Amino acid sequence: DGMDVVQLEIHLVDEAGHPAADETIHVQVLGDISLMGIENGKPDDLTPYTENRRATLDGRAIAYLRCGRTAGEALVHVWTDSGLQADQRITLRKA
Repeated sequence: DGMDVVQLEIHLVDEAGHPAADETIHVQVLGDISLMGIENGKPDDLTPYTENRRATLDGRAIAYLRCGRTAGEALVHVWTDSGLQADQRITLRKA
């Protein structure tokens, strides 16, 4: 119904699965889903909440996504300037 929200936890890890250093993440969404904002828990981070980029804190951040009204699949693509990247597919169901 366009009112559901998904919290997507983002953890930066290296190829061996160890926590990676903090850096800026970028988030792109495709499908009937929108990025509401990204939170990192840093009270001194003045990046606007609705930006599609934000620095991590201890390699972590949370993206808040609002689901649309159309059933199907959405894709969330996350990447860093150093080349780390990941995709998350989200199945959207009609209410």
